[in-house]
Amino acid sequence: MIRILSLLLVISPLLVGCYSDKPIMTFGTGGSRYVIHDLKGNERGNILLKSTNKGLQGDLVYRGYEKEVTKYLLQNGFKTTTEENEADYVGFINYGFLSERKDKIIVDTKIKNKSIYFETQDLEITNPSPFEKSYGGYSISKGYKRILNFRMYDLNKDENNGILILDSKVDSVGVCDKIGAMRVDLTTMMFKKFPGKNDKVEKITIPALRVNSC
Repeated sequence: MIRILSLLLVISPLLVGCYSDKPIMTFGTGGSRYVIHDLKGNERGNILLKSTNKGLQGDLVYRGYEKEVTKYLLQNGFKTTTEENEADYVGFINYGFLSERKDKIIVDTKIKNKSIYFETQDLEITNPSPFEKSYGGYSISKGYKRILNFRMYDLNKDENNGILILDSKVDSVGVCDKIGAMRVDLTTMMFKKFPGKNDKVEKITIPALRVNSC
């Protein structure tokens, strides 16, 4: 009993976090995943990965997300390539914080002379604005909505167009305001039991003990 009380005295300051906007310690990341796909499970081939936002293509944070996505694609029978003419598929990665901005990113491109067009959210990358939960007129917590999107197109099904075969979105609310630090958790949620249940919202939790919230 004495040992238990001593342990509680040691860790209680870490758990409370009363004097900061963020808790000092968190115990996991939770989120939801919504997927629409047309995958049979036997797809194989080379996939070219691109950032939805052209300005982030060579960014260090993007390269971290691409590395994590690549790891899971390899586990599911795909091989990544940097050569457009070798690609059987192309995957677009988009990540960031939900913003009050109504701007959209328009992707209008050709890969292996196949047309691809779609619109998606223009997510905030730095300096996100938190939202507050309140109760009885008092703010009880602050958080950020972190989002990861992955769209995958088949480049061999149609002579003129890339055909969308996977559209997956993960969103997670939490106190971490560094999108780079979320890459492991967000990609883990996205690729858990890949590709996921078609046209279903799934709740996913990734247990993880972290100090200083990220």
